[in-house]
Amino acid sequence: GVPDLMHHGVTGYLAESDNAQDLRDGIVKLLEDIPLRNRKSFQFRDVAINEYTLELQAQRYIELYRKIIQSRQ
Repeated sequence: GVPDLMHHGVTGYLAESDNAQDLRDGIVKLLEDIPLRNRKSFQFRDVAINEYTLELQAQRYIELYRKIIQSRQ
């Protein structure tokens, strides 16, 4: 999911759960700092492209299925 792609402070900003002020602060920071927002956008894209290729995702599913099958034997 998104938390897997989102690395706090690197590719974006993760707010604390149930903390509206923390979420607001992160949004305001990204809205006000355009160069920061652009860097985070490019870094997020790089993580998505490099860590979530179709081949890698397929391999992760195969490994998950293997673990499930082994646990049922």
